[in-house]
Amino acid sequence: MAVSREPDGRGPEPAVLAPVASGVVAGIDSGALVLDAQSSTGVMLPDGEFATSAQFTRQGDDLFLIGPDGRVVVVQDYFLVEPRPDLLTPEGGRITASLVNSFTPPEAAGQYAQVGAAPVGAESIGQVKDLTGQAFAVRSDGTRVQLSAGDSVFQGDVIETAGGGAINLVFVDDTTFSLGGDARLALDKLVYDPATQAGSSSFSMLKGVFVFVSGQIAKTDNNQMTVTTPVATIGIRGTRVAGEVNPPGQASRFTVIDGEIAVSNQGGTVIMGQSNETTTLTSFSAPPSQPVVLTQAQVDQNYDQVKIISGGLKSKSSGAQGDSEGSGSEGAGNTSGGGEGEGAANAEGAAGEGEGAAGEGAAGEGEGGAGEGEGEGAAGEGEGAAGEGGAGEGAAGEGGAGEGAAGEGGADEGAA
Repeated sequence: MAVSREPDGRGPEPAVLAPVASGVVAGIDSGALVLDAQSSTGVMLPDGEFATSAQFTRQGDDLFLIGPDGRVVVVQDYFLVEPRPDLLTPEGGRITASLVNSFTPPEAAGQYAQVGAAPVGAESIGQVKDLTGQAFAVRSDGTRVQLSAGDSVFQGDVIETAGGGAINLVFVDDTTFSLGGDARLALDKLVYDPATQAGSSSFSMLKGVFVFVSGQIAKTDNNQMTVTTPVATIGIRGTRVAGEVNPPGQASRFTVIDGEIAVSNQGGTVIMGQSNETTTLTSFSAPPSQPVVLTQAQVDQNYDQVKIISGGLKSKSSGAQGDSEGSGSEGAGNTSGGGEGEGAANAEGAAGEGEGAAGEGAAGEGEGGAGEGEGEGAAGEGEGAAGEGGAGEGAAGEGGAGEGAAGEGGADEGAA
């Protein structure tokens, strides 16, 4: 079998492609390519699209990658080498040995079933809450099962969705994971003790759009949840996060909707904790971009595939934001009467002290929530965020409903 060798007098190089002689590897014709796993710097795959779309299989000590276009790559002796090398792409992607393990079923795999039994001895870690289109689970025993709403999922499953499909999974600790079409997610580990609400979980994702909402595990210990991709690892710190994992070389993006996440790779780490804060990456070696805050319209557009099945993409605090379109939206939002308190757009009769979010439109009109402010009448001390054209002054009667009139200043002041 033809393999690449290191040039004399030079350091190790990533293995390069070479044709496989016909008949040398069982079941592989002369169009296949072979890579040498004996490289300390990693094994170079043809491209990022192939790396994230190929099916991973094991034959003996060799790793086979079979692309949807029929291309075949063989990494010779991959399972003999210790430590196993990373699989690299020219665009800067890195599929670690851990990712390979997540997406490679056992050697005896390959069966297909419309309805399949659970792997022997396995316990369910969650179930399919909702589903549109087609989705499949490749079990840890290699059986490929078409999923339906209510079906159980198990540790070691690889979840795959067809183009145009979407799925929402709910796990035993109330974590949810929603996927859009043409996605690939590995359920690496979920260990949870309901009595103590402690545990740990990890997931791997090769491609696709997702929304992840952490459950009890992250609430108990926010260092116990991770999502690994070919360009970065996401540390979950009790949060809701949306993401789009694309082939290396194309922009992958991650957005925190609630809570906080850390996005890390070889180039560095960014920590994001502001609603709709987003970073992008194209390779594992380049650092994540400086985070930017997207408008709600941009978040909805970027993650439209999972907006409905995940239950929406607005922050929980968007009840205090109403019609706001995020940072830099136009005009003052619709406010309803509140007490002395954190009110915001479309919050009716809410008590609290705080800031109203910017919405769309020139001026906000209060729809009259009858807030009972103590000592200050109905209107509280709310500040409306200035948008285009400035925010107005919210007038309120005593215990009555107020209408926000368009003003020219920056913040509103509630008149008692």
